[in-house]
Amino acid sequence: MKPIRRKFYKSFCAALAACIFFSAFPALAQPLTPEQKAAIEKAVKDSLKDADSAQFKWLDYIGEDIGGIYCGMVNAKNGFGGYAGYSPYVGYLVKTESGYKASIIHIGADDPNDGKTAAIINSCAKEGYHFTD
Repeated sequence: MKPIRRKFYKSFCAALAACIFFSAFPALAQPLTPEQKAAIEKAVKDSLKDADSAQFKWLDYIGEDIGGIYCGMVNAKNGFGGYAGYSPYVGYLVKTESGYKASIIHIGADDPNDGKTAAIINSCAKEGYHFTD
């Protein structure tokens, strides 16, 4: 085998092995960047009655840099003016040419026994997110 082909062959095999190795493992959890937080915060606040009262508990992001599912917790005032308690939410975060954008799929209730809330918690757990409160 010619030296150039041998060098190409070794490089190709190393690259292929790296692709196989890294695709076998899910994305590692990492803290959200300020830009990612801003996109998610805007999307969540757009779904709330009293957006200015929103308080967030941020979970590490498990998705890819280009986008993925994100789960977190938010506490906001309800229609009576009191805080409702932290509720899980699930959304999608995507990187665009102009920055990150987020879309909230659903915000649950503060009761983990509520059907929709339980569905969010279970769906998020399958993605690797776990709520502690």
